[in-house]
Amino acid sequence: MRSAALFSTVFVTHLLSPAVHAHAPAAPKQGNGAWQLDALLSYAEDSEAKVRGVLPQQNHYDQAGLRLKHVDISRSFVLRQPAAMQGLVSLGYHGDGVELEQAWLQPYSDGWQIKIGQMQPEIGWLNQQHSHALAITDRPLVYKALWAGQTTEAGVSGWHDWYKPSGNWRFSSSVLTTEKRNTRGNSGAWLSSLSWQRHWDNWVVSSKLDGYWASLQQSGLQLFSDAAISHSHGDDATEFFSGHSAHLGVALKVSWTTLSGTWSLMAEHQQRRERGDLSSAAGQTLDAQAELELKAAGQYVQTSWLSPRQQWQLAVRYDAAHSDVELSRVNGQDLQQSLLNHHQQQPQLLTLAASARLWPGSHLRWQWYEALQHGDDIPQWQLLLQQSVAF
Repeated sequence: MRSAALFSTVFVTHLLSPAVHAHAPAAPKQGNGAWQLDALLSYAEDSEAKVRGVLPQQNHYDQAGLRLKHVDISRSFVLRQPAAMQGLVSLGYHGDGVELEQAWLQPYSDGWQIKIGQMQPEIGWLNQQHSHALAITDRPLVYKALWAGQTTEAGVSGWHDWYKPSGNWRFSSSVLTTEKRNTRGNSGAWLSSLSWQRHWDNWVVSSKLDGYWASLQQSGLQLFSDAAISHSHGDDATEFFSGHSAHLGVALKVSWTTLSGTWSLMAEHQQRRERGDLSSAAGQTLDAQAELELKAAGQYVQTSWLSPRQQWQLAVRYDAAHSDVELSRVNGQDLQQSLLNHHQQQPQLLTLAASARLWPGSHLRWQWYEALQHGDDIPQWQLLLQQSVAF
């Protein structure tokens, strides 16, 4: 029996492919940049299930039947005046309107690299990757619960690479806004990452450590009611939180190439703790207050195989998420048992995927889902047609 899940925002229809697509700058076309168009068409036997998450639930739900999941168009470019730099502008349609996903500039430099504008922060392995680059087109539960699947923020990001006999190292640090976390006050966030990669013949081993801290003012949440169905960065939250958020992530990735193809193994663990003041917005007035401590965590393990000519791909992923909400000094009746207070009943999901390349830039993908524990009527399968065109 599939009971109510608990934790993320949505089950829709991502594993790591050896290639990094994301919306990184495309190779300049005739020295000036390039366009890229990505489209994803899907057919599902049933509407996707909703899995409760910290952020308000998204409107990007998949409905049963044939549906255009998303269309993204991006333009990479190179500027020579007033200084040499590259940039990217990306727009995306996800069924409920068009959004500016990215718009940033990156000056050329031999030392520290700097990026300024709206960007996808370096969170884990997947936040900077586009779904067309992945073997499973879902984000894991922990990404959906804590980051609404994939997040972008405006800010300034800097990083530096070191190439040592022990491996390739990168340190990055970013100062970010918190718009996608529904803040309505003087808020800001800081993210730092340390990553390492080492090659041994046909083996590549990578690891990553992320630290994220945010000061949040009037951040909209959905902890005690899911009545307000809104976009993750909309204004229809059911509670407001003011306090601090600390986030830690660790990740490991191993890939090896053989005559039979490329094999990959990827794993991540993310955990977050938030402490501060909570007020209810479920009624006409803010008639309930409390002190909140929220502990949330999730992890996944994923493996995939890519044929030597990249014609076929297989993938399987196990992931889980859990949370624990504690209130003290409660004043009011609106704050009852939290929807997320299910640390003894964490949702667990198994996803299988198989894809075939039909022609350059096009893949036909089949995905099958099984709720191992506390899944809420997820679709049994989904068929997707992906198309990417650079011009």
